[in-house]
Amino acid sequence: MANHVIKISLTPTSVLTRWPCHVCGGWTEKDQVLAEGEQDISLPDDGPEMRTIRVCGNCLKGTDGLSIDQHLELRANGLAAEADLTRAMIGNLRVPSYAEWESAQGEMVMF
Repeated sequence: MANHVIKISLTPTSVLTRWPCHVCGGWTEKDQVLAEGEQDISLPDDGPEMRTIRVCGNCLKGTDGLSIDQHLELRANGLAAEADLTRAMIGNLRVPSYAEWESAQGEMVMF
């Protein structure tokens, strides 16, 4: 994926929900204005494909004293570590069957 500038703009929204922050991995609040941009994730032989990038208010404010790039570096390192842990599970998980799981759902007593 080529490096290019992703312009983040302030975007009014009427959908008041929490959206994922692509910088820190946290969430926005139920804000009326989102900081959003578009990232081109197209593959060479495919047509254009864009994904929305969001930045939460805490990252914009620098609440913890970290820059946007510092947050991105921390998040990238965390995702890489999580990928390593996930790969380590390949071939090592012993899980109940779907039928066992479904059966247990009916056996649970809710308090």
